[in-house]
Amino acid sequence: MHRDLARNSNTTRALHEHMRNIDIGNFKIRLLENFPCKNENELQGRLNFYLAEQRPKLNSKNENIEITYNCACGGTYTYVNRCSHKKLKCIEYMRNLKL
Repeated sequence: MHRDLARNSNTTRALHEHMRNIDIGNFKIRLLENFPCKNENELQGRLNFYLAEQRPKLNSKNENIEITYNCACGGTYTYVNRCSHKKLKCIEYMRNLKL
């Protein structure tokens, strides 16, 4: 898909411009890990993990990193803010369950 867009369109996305400048044939898809997932949501979560961890400069407009997940506490969170959500919102929710 990215190769086709870089070749056949006038897109100005950083990745496509970089591909045109360097040479489209030099870009390869590399498997980062075999991730056994039960559903698309788990797979998307793993993609978000790599995007957050590696912060790819040419893929900075990737909208997938902003997917919102529903939490058992009734709130929502994105992959990037999941830790702060669980520390702040879920702890309060768990305390209320114990009452």
